[in-house]
Amino acid sequence: MKVLIVEDNLRNIQELTQTVVSAFPAGDVVIKQSRDTALAALQNETFDLIILDRKIPTSDGAMDDDVAHGETVYGFIKAEIMGTPVRFWTAFPDDDYYNNKMADVLQEDIWGTGVRQTVGIIRKGRFDQIRETIGEVKAALDTLDMIELRHRPGKAVELNYLEKRILKVFAKRVGGTAVEAMALSGGLSDAKVLRVAVFAGANQIHLTVGKLTTIRELSEELKRYQHFVRLLPGAAPAIVCQVRTGAGRYGGTFYQLAAGHEKSLFAELTNNPKSGGKLVAEIRKKVGPWLSNAEERKITIAELRRSFVSDDIFKIVSDALPGQNLTQFESHLITLKICCCHGDLHGENVLFDDNQNPILIDFGEAGVGCAAIDPLTLELSAIFHPNGMLKTMKWPSASQAKHWVDVNLYLKDCPYPSYVNACRDWAYEVAHGNRAIYAIAYAYLVKQFKYRDTDKEIAKALIEAVVTAYAKT
Repeated sequence: MKVLIVEDNLRNIQELTQTVVSAFPAGDVVIKQSRDTALAALQNETFDLIILDRKIPTSDGAMDDDVAHGETVYGFIKAEIMGTPVRFWTAFPDDDYYNNKMADVLQEDIWGTGVRQTVGIIRKGRFDQIRETIGEVKAALDTLDMIELRHRPGKAVELNYLEKRILKVFAKRVGGTAVEAMALSGGLSDAKVLRVAVFAGANQIHLTVGKLTTIRELSEELKRYQHFVRLLPGAAPAIVCQVRTGAGRYGGTFYQLAAGHEKSLFAELTNNPKSGGKLVAEIRKKVGPWLSNAEERKITIAELRRSFVSDDIFKIVSDALPGQNLTQFESHLITLKICCCHGDLHGENVLFDDNQNPILIDFGEAGVGCAAIDPLTLELSAIFHPNGMLKTMKWPSASQAKHWVDVNLYLKDCPYPSYVNACRDWAYEVAHGNRAIYAIAYAYLVKQFKYRDTDKEIAKALIEAVVTAYAKT
């Protein structure tokens, strides 16, 4: 447990030290006396409760105490760590300021032990109420620690203490006594996507996909999920709950996973390489409704590429390919078919059951985009994703990659020809034309230079292939 109290009155600090800080283990409760020291603490540590006096100075010992400085601290909390409970330490709990702050209140089961308000008030002088509030937090965390976090032999996933807490909060909320997590997607972002099973005694009561990331990203993903996921029934799992509180700036979204949907597309292809065409066809059916409202839009290739990655990464690629004149290439105007799309449809974001029925997960990049980006991502992620089945193979070589446009030459000795063919056919059928295919593939490939562990030589060879082909159309 870690609690931050922000208070500059020396008499109050003495009383807090004697009656509150001393009541808990050393280091559990810390006191900061100014805006700057409070902000530094909030940036460097994660707290389970913040007790905030509004009228504080800018720095320790300064004589410029003002309510604006407390408001600055609260502004940081609201913007960056909105999942952390706050109690205003005030002599005036009924003024307009606090009434306005009540609009920020979330009614949340913060630690899985009952619904609490995220924003509240403690009257000045009520040291006993501060101690009682902190005691409630400690008791809730102690109860949470009783949830068993387990893993199967040889399948442990590395989690920090906040990620473990998110899993335990979820398990506690749904009535579990133990939770098991296994890595489901080791993608290129910092988010963790896990297969999460919750148990009550010997019985499994929930099987979910859990995505652990920042609360800000979770909020954005929820908006995208609600707005863009217009798929056929069963194509996307329902959200069980979001954990938005209790772990600082981090949280989790948990999607209900039907029994059997445990194999990723990459895993399914590894076990059955010849099934690629059928698997891609099933995925295509699921996202078919998105294409029904497609419209055409003209943009430059530079604008398209910027929707994937910044100019800083473009410069790295341009410097690595001095003979391609990518600036001139990016100046061309192209016509794209635009519709709803997943936006990150790699092989770990599609799960299959034993009957090869797919569901899609992870909607953090879902939105309006190029219709062909999903099939092209599906094809090329087999090469660039950390779990892609082609990543550790010798195919394609850099010289083979230069034949990407000519599928017949490109697929020579390919271990998964039906998969690549199905992805490419899908891309060509939903794109406006060949130039759109080359431009979208180019933007995806430039993005690979953003990541440390992608094969840059293959990426460069593929970029050369699409840029050369574009010039010939």
